[in-house]
Amino acid sequence: MQYLKPFKYFAGKSPGGWRNVGIGCICSLVPIAGQIVWFGYRAEVNDDLEHDPSLERYTDFNIDRLMPYLQRGAWPFLTNLIVGLAVLFPAYILSIILGFLILQSTGEMLLAALAYIGIFSTAIIGMNLMIWPMELHAMKTRKLQLGAELKFAWRFLRVVGVETAVSIFLFNMLGQLLLLLGLLCCLVGIYPAAAIYTMAEQHIMLQLYQRYIEEGGKPIDTWSEYEEELGDDSPRPKARRAEPEIE
Repeated sequence: MQYLKPFKYFAGKSPGGWRNVGIGCICSLVPIAGQIVWFGYRAEVNDDLEHDPSLERYTDFNIDRLMPYLQRGAWPFLTNLIVGLAVLFPAYILSIILGFLILQSTGEMLLAALAYIGIFSTAIIGMNLMIWPMELHAMKTRKLQLGAELKFAWRFLRVVGVETAVSIFLFNMLGQLLLLLGLLCCLVGIYPAAAIYTMAEQHIMLQLYQRYIEEGGKPIDTWSEYEEELGDDSPRPKARRAEPEIE
């Protein structure tokens, strides 16, 4: 796994890299539609990276492809929204209730705050463990199939669950540092930092998917309804691919 390249490739490995970052800033300012377009572009970047052994070459954002981006980005966007609400809303309520109960019984504000942060942080990590493989499934199938996405996420985590958890932890550490640096740049730096952050997330998701394939996991685009009905969990032979350069 590479953890530094994901934060460098998007702005530095394409002639239009910083232009793409700028468009990402604009998309983040447009409610809902802008985010869906950016999800669609991320899906196409994922396709480009998947066919590049160095995991760094991708196609620049094309204004003329706004509608295809919008159509393709709708499914991973909805997946994120549904799973996020299903996980974070109950966790938010539970953390508030538990924090209040601890405050009432002990009178310790710090202890209550730590309980709140602990529950909510755990929920975010658990949410990402589910969302990353489910989002990949939605991107590749170009459909919203929550049942199939959940089944794939379960199989994915059975194969590379530990690596995914470690990757989420390290990605969050590096990502929060990047966002903090963006805030320090007169606050407006948060927008380009966020664009790079989301593309770094996509890069790490793809690396994990490739590890899943190497370990015998079934590619998303080879699944069939017949295999799903049979519950075929048999691993395939491990795939071989060109190794990306090590940083």
